[in-house]
Amino acid sequence: KVLKRLFLAEEGGGGLAAEPFAYWEEWPLRVAFVVAGGYVRHIVLVLCHLAADGHAAELVVKDFRLLLLRDSLPPLRSATPRELAAWQHSPEGRRVSGEAIGFWLEEYARMDPVPPSSHVPGEPRFVEATMRSPALAAAAQAVAARNRVSSSTVLLAGAMRLAGGLTGQRFCGMRVIVNNRFAAARRDVVSTISQEALVVLDLRTESFDALVRQAWGTALRAYRQAQYDPYAMEEAVTRAGPGIRSFGCFNDQRLVQEDGQVTALEGKTEVARTDAMDRNICDFRLHVGGEPGRMEISCYADTALLPPPGIEQYLLDLEGLIVEAART
Repeated sequence: KVLKRLFLAEEGGGGLAAEPFAYWEEWPLRVAFVVAGGYVRHIVLVLCHLAADGHAAELVVKDFRLLLLRDSLPPLRSATPRELAAWQHSPEGRRVSGEAIGFWLEEYARMDPVPPSSHVPGEPRFVEATMRSPALAAAAQAVAARNRVSSSTVLLAGAMRLAGGLTGQRFCGMRVIVNNRFAAARRDVVSTISQEALVVLDLRTESFDALVRQAWGTALRAYRQAQYDPYAMEEAVTRAGPGIRSFGCFNDQRLVQEDGQVTALEGKTEVARTDAMDRNICDFRLHVGGEPGRMEISCYADTALLPPPGIEQYLLDLEGLIVEAART
């Protein structure tokens, strides 16, 4: 019975999430209840990503549990979405946005052009592969500890080095998802406040460790410039020229503050196709997740940019690069 209810909850959640939100006609939250024996056994919440990012979704679930257990919530300490929007339209908010746009344009000016795609698009056009690696988490953390950076920085440096090998760029740029929750007043905002930062690296370094250290300082500066008016940013970047663009997006959703001494678990590396949806979210995207000691990295790419075998090989090359760096 428990398994049946869980199946019904997953089935209900999948059904609610499958239909795109009609932004102008419905609330950005859908709810379903799984009832058995006259009682609600499971509650399914589906949030529109325009209304909540990953952290905000966790806050919604946390508050829902508190309401069920205590029938009350603690006092609100973070800004509301309305207050955050008011700040964004204030002189201070516009100044922050303008500085971020200026920073991006300066970084774009450093980048080498990305050559046009040379492969014939496949069917489906966009393909995702996921690698589950017992060795990668320990290797990334070993390199991170040696250079006093985060394992996320090590993965970003490796991803960008391989991207430069695909594009032939020396100065390569990649967009990185930033949660923008550094300030206490924004930590628990239930909204989508994450935005992209632009990280540009000079890939011609004497060692991978040197590239990792460069990535650490460069990424920290970029994180500070990840709050901006997206429409103004799009207009400014479009004027920079079609040949000057970043190579894809990097998103590490792990809790990187949990970095520590991790020993690789037993088992072999697995790479498998995980998504065949023909939708253009991004021409190239890396997503990092998984459990401690068993890292999971997905690569989603336009087959005109990288054919399916190349997508899988990219993930294996990333593992090989960082595992080898950990040994040296």
